[in-house]
Amino acid sequence: ISEAIEPQLVDGDDEALSSEACDAILDDLAGRARQRIERDADAPSRLRTLAHINRVLFDEGGFGGVLPKGRLVADVAKDNEVDVASGSSLSRVLHSRRGLPELLCTVYAAVASRLGLRLGFATLPNSVLLRLEPEGDGDEVATAGGDDGGGDNVDSEEQSKLRQRAKRELAMAAAFGGVPPQDLLRTHDHRLWFVDPYNGGKVIPAEGCHAFLGRIGVEEADYEHYMAAVSPPVVYA
Repeated sequence: ISEAIEPQLVDGDDEALSSEACDAILDDLAGRARQRIERDADAPSRLRTLAHINRVLFDEGGFGGVLPKGRLVADVAKDNEVDVASGSSLSRVLHSRRGLPELLCTVYAAVASRLGLRLGFATLPNSVLLRLEPEGDGDEVATAGGDDGGGDNVDSEEQSKLRQRAKRELAMAAAFGGVPPQDLLRTHDHRLWFVDPYNGGKVIPAEGCHAFLGRIGVEEADYEHYMAAVSPPVVYA
């Protein structure tokens, strides 16, 4: 967090920040990401914006989860393994940079919204993700002209190569629970994506969510129910 932001602690709580301080920190994080976007030599895209948010929040800002990997809130709270309360409000998460999945999602979505990127919430079993809605009909756009697939004037052979690479990328993203957004071709930018701030901001295609739901026994007819956007939680302390 920028040294220019002086934490304004609420009386009687050494981890709770005032709402003004929360807004200032979120503005500062978004400002950092915006500077990275403006310096980016590649053409703007939604996936590039996510990549810059990830760099600011996780690589530079040190945000991360408060729960041990694979453990649920009820388990760790019962066993007193971690101070779950420290990651259960927005102000505390911005102060400690550690949070529960829904609070990391809230921080991420707040930063993204300041950059003009709207993200919704989706609550899969034992998981809270952010949902980036598809643009247009969500179809792939076969383009070339750079390392990430940006540009125009694509011949049929190049289109075929790009489509094959795009299929491989989606298969890997679905199989491994997501990939960093900067690892994806620009052709994927219009698709429906799920963002996992609790896992470093990796992006997951719908096919990856289908695979996860299938593994835990959810009926295929119920996939869309779990993947649908829901109202964000009220998290300000």
